[in-house]
Amino acid sequence: RKNLYPDTFGSHFFGDFLIPFRLAQQSSPYFAPGILPFSYFPLASVILGPFILFNYWLALALFLAMGLLGFVSVCKRGLNHLDPKTRRTITALVLLSGPMFSTLDRGNLSLVLVVLCLAGVLYLRKEKTYLSAILFGLAGAIKGYPILFLIVFIKRREWREFAVGSLTFVAAVFLPLAFYDQGLFRNASEMLSQFAGSSTPIHAVKIRGYNSSLLAFFDTCRTSFGSHFSSV
Repeated sequence: RKNLYPDTFGSHFFGDFLIPFRLAQQSSPYFAPGILPFSYFPLASVILGPFILFNYWLALALFLAMGLLGFVSVCKRGLNHLDPKTRRTITALVLLSGPMFSTLDRGNLSLVLVVLCLAGVLYLRKEKTYLSAILFGLAGAIKGYPILFLIVFIKRREWREFAVGSLTFVAAVFLPLAFYDQGLFRNASEMLSQFAGSSTPIHAVKIRGYNSSLLAFFDTCRTSFGSHFSSV
Protein backbone atom coordinates (compact mmCIF):
# COMPACT_ATOMS: atom_id res chain seq x y z
CA ARG A 1 0.00 0.00 0.00
CA LYS A 2 1.25 3.42 -0.92
CA ASN A 3 0.39 5.02 2.42
CA LEU A 4 1.42 2.07 4.59
CA TYR A 5 4.81 3.45 5.61
CA PRO A 6 5.18 6.76 7.44
CA ASP A 7 7.91 9.27 6.69
CA THR A 8 11.05 7.75 8.12
CA PHE A 9 12.81 8.77 11.30
CA GLY A 10 16.29 7.54 10.51
CA SER A 11 15.82 3.81 9.96
CA HIS A 12 12.86 3.63 12.30
CA PHE A 13 9.38 2.39 11.45
CA PHE A 14 8.47 0.70 14.76
CA GLY A 15 6.67 -2.02 12.85
CA ASP A 16 5.00 -3.62 15.86
CA PHE A 17 3.03 -0.39 16.22
CA LEU A 18 2.84 0.48 12.52
CA ILE A 19 0.85 -2.57 11.38
CA PRO A 20 -1.81 -2.52 14.17
CA PHE A 21 -2.07 1.26 13.70
CA ARG A 22 -2.75 0.91 9.97
CA LEU A 23 -5.18 -1.95 10.56
CA ALA A 24 -7.05 0.09 13.18
CA GLN A 25 -7.72 2.62 10.40
CA GLN A 26 -9.63 0.00 8.37
CA SER A 27 -13.33 -0.78 8.54
CA SER A 28 -12.27 -4.23 9.73
CA PRO A 29 -8.71 -5.14 10.76
CA TYR A 30 -9.34 -8.69 9.57
CA PHE A 31 -10.31 -7.71 6.02
CA ALA A 32 -7.52 -5.36 4.96
CA PRO A 33 -5.95 -6.45 1.64
CA GLY A 34 -2.35 -5.41 1.17
CA ILE A 35 -1.52 -5.34 4.89
CA LEU A 36 -0.18 -8.18 7.01
CA PRO A 37 -2.64 -10.34 8.97
CA PHE A 38 -3.82 -8.86 12.26
CA SER A 39 -2.02 -10.92 14.91
CA TYR A 40 -4.08 -9.56 17.81
CA PHE A 41 -7.61 -9.91 19.09
CA PRO A 42 -9.90 -6.95 18.26
CA LEU A 43 -9.49 -5.13 21.57
CA ALA A 44 -6.02 -4.12 20.35
CA SER A 45 -7.67 -2.29 17.46
CA VAL A 46 -10.22 -0.70 19.80
CA ILE A 47 -7.44 0.55 22.09
CA LEU A 48 -5.62 2.11 19.15
CA GLY A 49 -8.82 3.74 17.89
CA PRO A 50 -8.20 7.14 19.57
CA PHE A 51 -4.61 7.22 18.30
CA ILE A 52 -5.58 7.05 14.62
CA LEU A 53 -6.90 10.62 15.00
CA PHE A 54 -3.25 11.74 14.92
CA ASN A 55 -0.46 11.34 12.40
CA TYR A 56 1.65 8.23 12.83
CA TRP A 57 4.63 9.66 14.72
CA LEU A 58 2.52 11.70 17.12
CA ALA A 59 0.32 8.66 17.71
CA LEU A 60 3.38 6.53 18.49
CA ALA A 61 4.77 9.16 20.86
CA LEU A 62 1.44 9.42 22.69
CA PHE A 63 1.14 5.63 22.90
CA LEU A 64 4.61 5.21 24.37
CA ALA A 65 4.21 8.17 26.75
CA MET A 66 0.84 6.98 28.06
CA GLY A 67 2.08 3.40 28.36
CA LEU A 68 5.16 4.42 30.31
CA LEU A 69 3.12 6.75 32.52
CA GLY A 70 0.73 3.91 33.29
CA PHE A 71 3.62 1.55 34.01
CA VAL A 72 5.36 3.96 36.39
CA SER A 73 2.07 4.77 38.12
CA VAL A 74 1.22 1.11 38.72
CA CYS A 75 4.76 0.35 39.91
CA LYS A 76 4.64 3.30 42.30
CA ARG A 77 1.37 2.12 43.82
CA GLY A 78 2.39 -1.51 43.89
CA LEU A 79 5.73 -0.83 45.56
CA ASN A 80 4.55 1.84 47.99
CA HIS A 81 5.42 -0.41 50.94
CA LEU A 82 9.10 0.00 50.03
CA ASP A 83 11.31 3.03 50.59
CA PRO A 84 11.47 5.55 47.69
CA LYS A 85 15.03 4.63 46.66
CA THR A 86 14.17 0.94 46.38
CA ARG A 87 11.00 1.77 44.41
CA ARG A 88 12.96 3.86 41.94
CA THR A 89 15.66 1.19 41.61
CA ILE A 90 13.18 -1.61 40.87
CA THR A 91 11.21 0.52 38.40
CA ALA A 92 14.41 1.57 36.61
CA LEU A 93 15.67 -2.02 36.40
CA VAL A 94 12.42 -3.17 34.80
CA LEU A 95 12.42 -0.25 32.36
CA LEU A 96 16.00 -1.07 31.34
CA SER A 97 15.42 -4.83 31.07
CA GLY A 98 15.78 -6.55 27.72
CA PRO A 99 12.07 -7.34 27.17
CA MET A 100 10.95 -3.82 28.11
CA PHE A 101 13.61 -2.15 25.98
CA SER A 102 12.66 -4.37 23.05
CA THR A 103 8.99 -3.52 23.57
CA LEU A 104 9.71 0.21 23.50
CA ASP A 105 12.09 -0.09 20.56
CA ARG A 106 9.52 -1.94 18.46
CA GLY A 107 6.47 -0.04 19.74
CA ASN A 108 4.84 -3.32 20.70
CA LEU A 109 1.39 -3.43 22.26
CA SER A 110 2.85 -5.59 25.01
CA LEU A 111 3.41 -2.29 26.79
CA VAL A 112 -0.36 -2.16 27.35
CA LEU A 113 -0.38 -5.80 28.47
CA VAL A 114 2.34 -5.13 31.04
CA VAL A 115 0.34 -2.26 32.55
CA LEU A 116 -2.91 -4.26 32.62
CA CYS A 117 -1.28 -7.35 34.13
CA LEU A 118 0.67 -5.37 36.73
CA ALA A 119 -2.53 -3.57 37.70
CA GLY A 120 -4.25 -6.96 37.91
CA VAL A 121 -1.58 -8.22 40.31
CA LEU A 122 -1.78 -4.97 42.32
CA TYR A 123 -5.54 -5.25 42.82
CA LEU A 124 -5.26 -8.95 43.57
CA ARG A 125 -2.88 -8.09 46.42
CA LYS A 126 -5.38 -5.49 47.61
CA GLU A 127 -8.08 -8.20 47.55
CA LYS A 128 -10.02 -6.30 44.88
CA THR A 129 -10.41 -9.60 43.13
CA TYR A 130 -13.22 -8.74 40.71
CA LEU A 131 -11.32 -5.75 39.34
CA SER A 132 -8.21 -7.92 39.08
CA ALA A 133 -10.13 -10.56 37.12
CA ILE A 134 -11.51 -7.92 34.73
CA LEU A 135 -8.02 -6.57 34.05
CA PHE A 136 -6.64 -10.04 33.32
CA GLY A 137 -9.61 -10.68 31.03
CA LEU A 138 -8.94 -7.45 29.12
CA ALA A 139 -5.25 -8.29 28.80
CA GLY A 140 -6.17 -11.69 27.39
CA ALA A 141 -8.52 -10.02 24.91
CA ILE A 142 -5.53 -8.26 23.32
CA LYS A 143 -3.02 -11.08 22.80
CA GLY A 144 -4.59 -14.22 24.19
CA TYR A 145 -1.99 -15.71 26.50
CA PRO A 146 -2.59 -13.38 29.54
CA ILE A 147 -5.93 -15.16 29.97
CA LEU A 148 -3.86 -17.86 31.70
CA PHE A 149 -3.51 -15.53 34.70
CA LEU A 150 -7.15 -16.33 35.50
CA ILE A 151 -5.93 -19.71 36.68
CA VAL A 152 -4.97 -18.01 39.94
CA PHE A 153 -8.67 -17.64 40.74
CA ILE A 154 -9.22 -21.35 40.17
CA LYS A 155 -6.38 -22.11 42.57
CA ARG A 156 -7.94 -19.73 45.10
CA ARG A 157 -11.37 -21.32 44.46
CA GLU A 158 -12.78 -17.91 43.62
CA TRP A 159 -15.21 -19.17 40.97
CA ARG A 160 -17.18 -15.95 40.59
CA GLU A 161 -14.06 -13.94 39.93
CA PHE A 162 -12.94 -16.55 37.41
CA ALA A 163 -16.33 -16.32 35.69
CA VAL A 164 -16.18 -12.50 35.62
CA GLY A 165 -12.68 -12.55 34.09
CA SER A 166 -13.72 -15.17 31.52
CA LEU A 167 -16.86 -13.25 30.54
CA THR A 168 -14.81 -10.05 30.25
CA PHE A 169 -12.47 -11.86 27.87
CA VAL A 170 -15.28 -13.28 25.72
CA ALA A 171 -17.17 -9.96 25.54
CA ALA A 172 -14.02 -7.95 24.74
CA VAL A 173 -13.08 -10.40 21.97
CA PHE A 174 -16.41 -10.89 20.23
CA LEU A 175 -18.38 -7.68 20.84
CA PRO A 176 -16.16 -5.46 18.64
CA LEU A 177 -16.44 -7.98 15.78
CA ALA A 178 -20.15 -7.23 15.46
CA PHE A 179 -19.40 -3.60 14.59
CA TYR A 180 -16.83 -4.29 11.87
CA ASP A 181 -17.63 -4.63 8.19
CA GLN A 182 -18.42 -8.24 7.17
CA GLY A 183 -20.30 -8.92 10.41
CA LEU A 184 -19.69 -10.95 13.54
CA PHE A 185 -19.34 -14.46 12.11
CA ARG A 186 -17.09 -13.67 9.14
CA ASN A 187 -14.86 -11.51 11.30
CA ALA A 188 -14.73 -14.18 14.00
CA SER A 189 -13.73 -16.83 11.46
CA GLU A 190 -11.07 -14.60 9.92
CA MET A 191 -9.83 -13.53 13.36
CA LEU A 192 -9.21 -17.11 14.45
CA SER A 193 -7.52 -17.92 11.14
CA GLN A 194 -5.21 -14.90 11.22
CA PHE A 195 -4.45 -15.21 14.91
CA ALA A 196 -3.38 -18.84 14.43
CA GLY A 197 -1.42 -17.98 11.27
CA SER A 198 0.53 -15.23 13.03
CA SER A 199 2.43 -17.85 15.04
CA THR A 200 4.01 -19.45 11.96
CA PRO A 201 7.67 -18.96 10.90
CA ILE A 202 6.48 -17.53 7.56
CA HIS A 203 4.66 -14.69 9.31
CA ALA A 204 7.68 -14.06 11.55
CA VAL A 205 9.86 -13.61 8.46
CA LYS A 206 7.34 -11.33 6.69
CA ILE A 207 6.81 -9.05 9.69
CA ARG A 208 10.52 -8.19 9.76
CA GLY A 209 10.03 -6.24 6.54
CA TYR A 210 7.76 -3.81 8.42
CA ASN A 211 9.73 -3.67 11.63
CA SER A 212 12.73 -1.41 11.05
CA SER A 213 13.99 0.12 14.28
CA LEU A 214 17.28 0.90 15.97
CA LEU A 215 17.72 -2.65 17.24
CA ALA A 216 16.69 -4.07 13.87
CA PHE A 217 19.35 -1.87 12.25
CA PHE A 218 22.06 -3.21 14.57
CA ASP A 219 20.81 -6.75 14.04
CA THR A 220 21.04 -6.30 10.27
CA CYS A 221 24.58 -4.92 10.59
CA ARG A 222 25.62 -7.80 12.82
CA THR A 223 24.12 -10.36 10.42
CA SER A 224 25.71 -8.70 7.39
CA PHE A 225 29.16 -8.47 8.96
CA GLY A 226 28.86 -12.03 10.23
CA SER A 227 27.96 -13.32 6.76
CA HIS A 228 30.81 -11.30 5.21
CA PHE A 229 33.49 -12.63 7.58
CA SER A 230 32.23 -16.19 7.38
CA SER A 231 32.57 -16.10 3.60
CA VAL A 232 36.15 -14.73 3.71
